[in-house]
Amino acid sequence: MNWCFECSFFVISIINYYKMQNRLALFFLNSPFFLFLFSGVISFAQEMVTYTEHGKFGYKTSQKIVIPPRFDYAVDFWNGHALVKQGNRWGYIRPDGSWLFEPQFANGESFRSGVAIVANEKGLQGLIDTTGKVLVPVAYTKIVRDYNEFKLFSGTKVGLYLLGWDDFIDAKYEDVRLNLKFTFAKNGN
Repeated sequence: MNWCFECSFFVISIINYYKMQNRLALFFLNSPFFLFLFSGVISFAQEMVTYTEHGKFGYKTSQKIVIPPRFDYAVDFWNGHALVKQGNRWGYIRPDGSWLFEPQFANGESFRSGVAIVANEKGLQGLIDTTGKVLVPVAYTKIVRDYNEFKLFSGTKVGLYLLGWDDFIDAKYEDVRLNLKFTFAKNGN
């Protein structure tokens, strides 16, 4: 089934997070909250799956077709949105089939923590969120995700976006680091 890998990844991520926090993951795994959360993820993932008909992709449940096949390629819903391809462009849809982002990207990834990295035909990358907002313009040679932190690279220069920030630090520094209270940017020695 399509949802097994995604749910396993989710469970492993939670376990690793709690191990890093020096807490017992088993306590969390045995809690009613985890069972509710995990069963919710499984039931949503099982509700709507991709299917193909006449070479096009759509979404259906076990009872009905929810989004008729109209996409050249489709990825399963993740975090309430799905990455779909029409022609040579990728976009994002909501569970009702309406567009969050119409096909405009040369490449993209599924949303994680409400954010996805997208790229244009030149390979430049940016960040978008599940509200339809462009968080970081598609203008960086590479974006590297590290949990809630995104390093923005433009050649040898680096910038930073942190999940929840209203703005970002442009890639014009040799190094950017974040600690609990401050962000450090370095230029030169």
